[in-house]
Amino acid sequence: MEEMADAGDGDAAFLAEVLGFLRDVDQHQAQVLAADDVALPLERHLLHTETETLLSSFSAPFSPSASVQEPGASSCNTAPAVTKALSATKYRRQLATEWQSLWTQESELSEELSRLQKAQAQAKALRESSLALPTWRAISILQREKRREAETQHEGLRAAVASQSTIIQRMNSALQQTLAIAAPERFISRDKHTVGLRSHEIALFKTFLRELEPLYAQTDEVTHPHGMKIEPTALLTYKPICKRQKDAVYYESVDAMRLPFDFQRACRAASKLLLSVPEGWQRFDGVNDSENQVAVKYPTKHRLDSGESALLVTYCVMRVYWEAERLVYVWRGLTEGQGVFAGMHSNETGWIVVRSSTVKERKSSVEWGSATVLENCVRFVPMHFGGASDCGVAVDRFAEIIVKTGEKELGEITQMLAKLLVDEGGAIPAEMAR
Repeated sequence: MEEMADAGDGDAAFLAEVLGFLRDVDQHQAQVLAADDVALPLERHLLHTETETLLSSFSAPFSPSASVQEPGASSCNTAPAVTKALSATKYRRQLATEWQSLWTQESELSEELSRLQKAQAQAKALRESSLALPTWRAISILQREKRREAETQHEGLRAAVASQSTIIQRMNSALQQTLAIAAPERFISRDKHTVGLRSHEIALFKTFLRELEPLYAQTDEVTHPHGMKIEPTALLTYKPICKRQKDAVYYESVDAMRLPFDFQRACRAASKLLLSVPEGWQRFDGVNDSENQVAVKYPTKHRLDSGESALLVTYCVMRVYWEAERLVYVWRGLTEGQGVFAGMHSNETGWIVVRSSTVKERKSSVEWGSATVLENCVRFVPMHFGGASDCGVAVDRFAEIIVKTGEKELGEITQMLAKLLVDEGGAIPAEMAR
């Protein structure tokens, strides 16, 4: 009886251990299910170890006296626990298999997603490029048409410039021919001159030559009276104004002209014109500096309103003074009346200044550029001797003839100056070519 009691106590202890083990397994299973999937391989290994331990306990020997216990009592108690443990093991293996399958599917799906995203990006880029291609093609066509239009316009402009250049050259040639035809003979220089002046004429020339230096000293005072400057215009005008100084009566004309040429060119043209001795003039060879001085005697004719011609004889001495920034011509002259105006004289004095335009003048108008200014001042005093002084009408007519003669000579000088400037390759204003 004691042996049976001991055997019963042993079975009870064994069942208690199995039940405790199963409770531990259930608790452990709950912890495993709540844990991260990464710990499944380790838990599976632990479960395998515990299961082997449990199965080995079943194979342990025990006393035959245990057969006294009711048959099937122990197996009935342990079968549910073993089944539950095996189910848990199977479940764990199933979870591990599913986890591995999901892990593989996740990798495959990630690769598929990357491939699809890449394909989608390529399709989008291709679609955008396909949409932009017609736009770029249209822009290219437009730019090509614009370039062809610009080339056509450029060729047209070049042809127009060439045509205008030809027209300008023809007009220049025609203008030079016109000026050459219209140029008075008295301004055409010749190599041979008539000499043989009388003694009183030589004395007059010498007196005039001595007066040039004092007149040169008065240049600024005369050309810029009271510090005032005459506004230059496109043409010189000869409009003498009658003035009175004490008991003396004289006429004065002050004017300035703008030349659209540089200073050096204007000086060369003026010297070539004013210091030349045309054919038919008598030259006095007693001057000291023939390069910068000239003394001449020349006749002029003037047609009166009545149809008659008035003959005048002029004695003139001129000298040029070269300065750093200007050229000054000073001259003295005496005009004698002939025929009905015998005994009447005009005592004349003149200044011509050629200078560069000032900064103020160039800023005042874009037309100035590098223009040169020619300033002219002429004074003449009518004189009469003998019976001519008693004829007031004749004196007035003589003064009028002197004024008209001065206008004519000044116009001819301006015309010849324009021709000389054209000969040097310049272009003159239309006003000077008239």
